[in-house]
Amino acid sequence: MSSGASSRAGRAFALALPALVFVAFVVAPLLVLGELADPFELADYERAAVARAWSRGLLLALGVATLSAALAVPLARAASPLALLGLLLVSRSHLAMGVLALGLAPGPGAATLTLVLDSLPLAALLVGLRLRTRPRARIDAAADLGASWLERAWTFELPHLAPALLAAWSWALLQGLGDVVAFELAGGGHSYTPGLLIRDALLREQAGARALAGVLGILVVALPCAWMVAGELEGFEAHARRGELAPRTTAPCARAGAGTRPSGGRCSWPCSPPPRPCCSGSTPPGSRPATSSSAASARAAWASPRGSAPSPAPSPLASPWCHEKRTRASSRPPCSRPSPCRQRSPACSR
Repeated sequence: MSSGASSRAGRAFALALPALVFVAFVVAPLLVLGELADPFELADYERAAVARAWSRGLLLALGVATLSAALAVPLARAASPLALLGLLLVSRSHLAMGVLALGLAPGPGAATLTLVLDSLPLAALLVGLRLRTRPRARIDAAADLGASWLERAWTFELPHLAPALLAAWSWALLQGLGDVVAFELAGGGHSYTPGLLIRDALLREQAGARALAGVLGILVVALPCAWMVAGELEGFEAHARRGELAPRTTAPCARAGAGTRPSGGRCSWPCSPPPRPCCSGSTPPGSRPATSSSAASARAAWASPRGSAPSPAPSPLASPWCHEKRTRASSRPPCSRPSPCRQRSPACSR
């Protein structure tokens, strides 16, 4: 079998497998419930019960998802993956009884705390896997150029962690909507959620219409969440294939002539890239080849007095801009002014 045929077969299998899973676990149960009752044939008291369960359950699930996503980053930095895997083995019923043993009264607060404790280990694992691949070189270069920790987090780390944070948030949201154990034990029956609605409709009251309404509501929430996670991950991977991370904000860099420094003694952050990076392999006119391409030497150049001679510029071949264009280096003219920044984008120009 040729490589083209095998690649087409792989793509067909990748498309067919999610479709089969969707039909087996979503369409087939809905058809069974549809045979039992019509979701639009609900009595007035059933409509009120569905509306009350969704209003309370969605509010509590949003709180659980937001807390889990916010606490996942510090927990991923502090705890090891092995410890997080051990926390995943703790059952939700034991967590609910432990929360009640702390002295909390059964209610929405105890149920929310139980769900946060249950969703947090998996959220931290997702974020921790993403933290291992964050662009350390660009973050260090931004720190050398004077960017604060908030600017570095907003420009580099947050776009990188966005798929993992969104996946953790969606997971905790769906956990809160479909949970039964936490709201049954720690909630004490005071918070009637979609999970309890479906459980009671199927097992206790034999109300297929009410159960189908709850299942359809969860699908309406789950499918957009999956679409957002897939879209965010695909967008990040596209940026990664191009070799850059799109910054959230850009600000024009103070541009000065060659051999001088911007006003204020250092470069502003974030900055737009120089208009024409040098990838020709020849030394730019008016500069000597540098022995080091670190951002520390670039920062020392900004700190030099105005009247002194410029510091040696970094070699154009060491710039990340040249990484993808070295094969076309012969067609590039030499630079008129070099850039001292290590990173690709955002960057500063002298």
